[in-house]
Amino acid sequence: MITQEEFERRLQVSVEAGKITQQHADEEAERRRRWLAGQPSEALSAMATPDGPGTELKSLLATFGIHASPTCKCNSMARKMNDMESKEPGWCLSHIEEIVEVMEEAAKARKLPFLRTAGKLLVKKAVKNWHKKATGK
Repeated sequence: MITQEEFERRLQVSVEAGKITQQHADEEAERRRRWLAGQPSEALSAMATPDGPGTELKSLLATFGIHASPTCKCNSMARKMNDMESKEPGWCLSHIEEIVEVMEEAAKARKLPFLRTAGKLLVKKAVKNWHKKATGK
């Protein structure tokens, strides 16, 4: 397990790269501090790794001006994507329908057009981007 200091350093790198907001980084750091202290604020599986395909997907969507709202499931799905892909490589692609469903719900709530094919392409691109960064290939 990485140290809290390293976790927070990685969060800060993600903030500086524009992948996550400072508020999100602060919340994740606090959630991990509480968990390490034996006072979990949420289940361990809800903790985010600061980077991963979910973070990449959020970054891709941000290029189109689409950002997670406080009421959508986007942030929790991004955390789940990051966490599960790090534990079980290939998880995101094998659960692409679940991911795209959350994207579609968020689009409908915002009254935005949504094409499932485009959603799947974005998820695949996010996974590819993440693996490229993670492996350097």
